[in-house]
Amino acid sequence: MDLFINILLLFSACVGGFLLPLTVVNRLFSWLSDSKFKAFLEVLLYLLSFIIPVWLCWAAYSQDRTILSSLSAAPVLFLGIAPLWMTFAAYTCSDIFTHLKGKPVIPEASISQSTCPYQMRPEDPGIFMPAMNRIYQLDRTLLRIEIDGLNPGLRGLRFGHLTDFHLGKHCHRSFLKHAVDLIMAEKPDLIGITGDFVNFRKYMDDCFDDLAELAAPLGIYAVRGNHDYWVGADLIEQRIEALGFVLLDDKTLELHKDNHPFILSGTEQRWKKDPPDVDHFCSDSSLLKIVLAHTPDDFPLLVGHNPHLVICGHTHGGQVCFPFFGPVVVPSVYGRRYASGLFKEKESLLYVSRGIGCYPPFRMLCNPEITIVEFV
Repeated sequence: MDLFINILLLFSACVGGFLLPLTVVNRLFSWLSDSKFKAFLEVLLYLLSFIIPVWLCWAAYSQDRTILSSLSAAPVLFLGIAPLWMTFAAYTCSDIFTHLKGKPVIPEASISQSTCPYQMRPEDPGIFMPAMNRIYQLDRTLLRIEIDGLNPGLRGLRFGHLTDFHLGKHCHRSFLKHAVDLIMAEKPDLIGITGDFVNFRKYMDDCFDDLAELAAPLGIYAVRGNHDYWVGADLIEQRIEALGFVLLDDKTLELHKDNHPFILSGTEQRWKKDPPDVDHFCSDSSLLKIVLAHTPDDFPLLVGHNPHLVICGHTHGGQVCFPFFGPVVVPSVYGRRYASGLFKEKESLLYVSRGIGCYPPFRMLCNPEITIVEFV
């Protein structure tokens, strides 16, 4: 019995030691602006998430003592390991509760997906763990939303969504072009891009040369993400506007399809030091209202302004998901709550896309995606 208890204690401490640094990255680091110092801290915590379990196993083995006897002899060790057990217990209880509760049904929306994988070429860079790595298994997601009281002239409105290119070595021009071709094949009425265009400035030309192929009758609109502010928000703005796209930097526009009006808004306040500017969201309007945001962290603020749909990216769906457990790293102050998919609060819907690119270049059980929203 003691052996079983010690194995359980060691296992839970190791899992907690893996999850605790990631929890800090997910929730606390989401408040910090991107910088080299933040990147250094993130890498350090990622390393700790692997080092702590290895150290615990090595300590238990090399000292030839059980966890119980070690803790009884060293209260300081107990105080150090107790947060790891608490983290393990919190995640376990949360997962059990989530799976028992089940995913809420949203009757006014339906989602269908098909995979349109990118065919790698000989000149493409090799990928890490190709048998498991899904970075090129691009999904096409069709989200159909039925809205009570929708202007009949807006039924059939198709909105294309692209996000989180992170153009670089692995999410390269050919893969981005593959995504652009797929979205254009859907013939959207308008297209929204919700940020994180490139990882580094040297990929700017490649990114916007490919995006120049986008076209839609009602226009192409964009907001910037945290990586764009790190790379250079002004440079990204110049490139967006040079293509004739509209930067929705905390703006609201009234658009028209066949003389039938609807509202399109954007927000970037998550990445600014100023207080959020929410006066432009037209919360009293009875028109169809769509909001572009980079992060789902904006959703609770926006719900009070009654948008019909908020669409964003940022989380990459976690990139790495485990069976039953789900996503591991989700950069959000809400943890894994809005990792990916469709959510509803009050009368507002939120769709969180897994995005196109990845950073770092590895996805497991979490395909990239493009999204088409059709209002019916």
